[in-house]
This record gives sequence, structure tokens and C-alpha cells, in this order.
Amino acid sequence: MLEQAPTYRTASILLDQYNGAGRRTREQIAQLRADGNEEQAQELEKRFYETKAVARHLLVPWRVVFIGRPNVGKSSLLNAILGFQRSIVNAQQGTTRDLVQAQTAIDGWLFEFVDAAGIRETTDDLELEGVNRAKSAIAEADLVVRLFDDSDSMQTINIARKSESFRSVVSVIDVMNKCDLATSPQTDNSVLRVSAVDGTGIETLLQTIVQTLIPDPPQPGEGVWLND
Repeated sequence: MLEQAPTYRTASILLDQYNGAGRRTREQIAQLRADGNEEQAQELEKRFYETKAVARHLLVPWRVVFIGRPNVGKSSLLNAILGFQRSIVNAQQGTTRDLVQAQTAIDGWLFEFVDAAGIRETTDDLELEGVNRAKSAIAEADLVVRLFDDSDSMQTINIARKSESFRSVVSVIDVMNKCDLATSPQTDNSVLRVSAVDGTGIETLLQTIVQTLIPDPPQPGEGVWLND
């Protein structure tokens, strides 16, 4: 597995495991129990078990899906994050009809960003297929970034929050794009404000994505749970 690691950080974690970090953690848990220190054993075991989520993504990227109605700037934001035009930008609604995917590393972790079709009611068969693929992408996501724009109010955002059933099974970050066009803030602090045009807030968004998915990453030498 070590030779397949996509970044230096994930390779370092895998190298620790190759050198016995996971085995030592299991032995430490067993020794704590043998010595009658059940509370400490449970605490260490809980931490060890929680590393399974990270272990699954040492070779496979975290999947982040951008959703939102057409023309809120999903494609533009994806291009701004990647630093090149991977996704077509067009003022016509329904331009993105397939999933556009691209990978990049942030803080040493590999991410796959998915620009999904705008989700809306449509009678166009081709666009409808794009909407259905977007919904399938949400079901497979580790994180959803839900985009709004400068025309949306907190009332609009809260209505969307209440109507989205997937929020109970996947983490969601709400983002207001096109903040460079907003004359005054219409959102509260629960919504990140970014601009794909001038770069405002993009670094904060990326750090929020990392912290949401990997709030407590393994420390050097720490064992992670690689398999059941």
C-alpha cells in the first residue's frame, strides 16, 4: 500500500503502520486491560477506532460534491480551487449535465471535487439525467458543499436546509458565492462567503473542508485502524 500513497502525509502515516504503530496500539490496549485500567483502555480503543475514517482515505480521496441551483457558480468555484479551467463556465442554465470530477491535495490529504449539475425541476431529458447523477453523487459523498449566491437571503437558505433530507447522513457546508457582488451581507456566520472571481474566502473554505472531514488527524507515530 505504501507505494500507492498519493501524498507525503498519507505515505508517512502508512509508513508508521508498516513500522508497527497499529500493532503497538492494539498491544497497549490489551496491556491496559490486563493491568485493570479499563477506562484508559476504552479511551485509547475509542481513539483507535475513530481513525478508521482516516484510514479509508489514505489511498482513496475524500469526495466533496458541489451542489446548488444552476448558475450559483459551482463550476467557477471548482476552477478557482483547482487553479485551472476543469469545468465549463457558461451563463446558460443547465450547462453542466454530467459530473465533472478533479483531484487535488489540501494539507497533505487527497480530495476529489465533483461539480454536479444544478438541481432543479426540468422536463429536458438530458438535463434530467444530469440532475439524477447529481443526486447519486450526493449519496456517495463524504461532504456536500451547498452553494448559494448574492441574491439569496437567510430565509432562502434556511428553507433549503429544512428540505434537504441528505443533511442527516452527510456533512454539509453552506457557502454564498459571488460575495464580491453583494453590497451588504445577507447571511449569518453559519454561511461561508466566497468569491470565485477574486478569491475571497476560498482558503477559509478549503480549511473548513479539511477540518470538517479530518478534525483530529493522526499524529506522527500514532496507530490507525487499517482493517477490521
